[in-house]
Amino acid sequence: MTLYQLCGYAGVAFYIGSYAALQFGLIGGRGYLYAFLNMLAASLVLISLAEAFNLFSAIIQTTWITISVVGITRAYLLHRVIRFSADEQRILAQIAPGLDKPNGRQLLNLGSWVDGRHGTELTRQAEAVSHFYWIKSGQVAVHVGGQRVTEMGEGAVLGEVTALTGAPATATVTVDQSAHYFCIPATSLRDLAARNAEIRAELQHAFTAEMRNKLEESNMRMVAVRERASGG
Repeated sequence: MTLYQLCGYAGVAFYIGSYAALQFGLIGGRGYLYAFLNMLAASLVLISLAEAFNLFSAIIQTTWITISVVGITRAYLLHRVIRFSADEQRILAQIAPGLDKPNGRQLLNLGSWVDGRHGTELTRQAEAVSHFYWIKSGQVAVHVGGQRVTEMGEGAVLGEVTALTGAPATATVTVDQSAHYFCIPATSLRDLAARNAEIRAELQHAFTAEMRNKLEESNMRMVAVRERASGG
């Protein structure tokens, strides 16, 4: 087997491997890696044509290399231009830490900042959640079955699962003190997640972790209540 043939086989392997990785969700289609792998694959196949030249294949590979270079340049420029405030960085670190800058900006552009007054209802138990919330400051009260069960403050997220699925809220949450929070309409969040697999995967992973943490905290509170009731 000649060196040119090895280049051809390697190029085919990179073509197939990068596309498979994209479809299986192992890499993203908007970052550097996918464009680089395609450029590498096209370059190797183009080298292999030196032994058995084919004009049409050469045109395809050259075009593929050009498109990949443009894509890499575009991604680089976007990463240089896009900026996040300190609060936006905190939000992304909590709900979508693996997103690249373009996807992160696309997600944050859906939302807005709100100053909530005491008594403002954010979610109502057994009803669809209208927004996803991230609390920057202040405090909210959580009620289940009409009874106050806990409070949440800085860094708390609300509606993380139900906003994505459209399921009814499991609790009623109201602003307990004046609160400043970031909110994204649930319908907009679901639409974006349906169109963008990378954002959907990141949100699902982070929201599952948030729910797990909430369940653990709830279990700890229940244990503490039982211990106090039993005089332990």
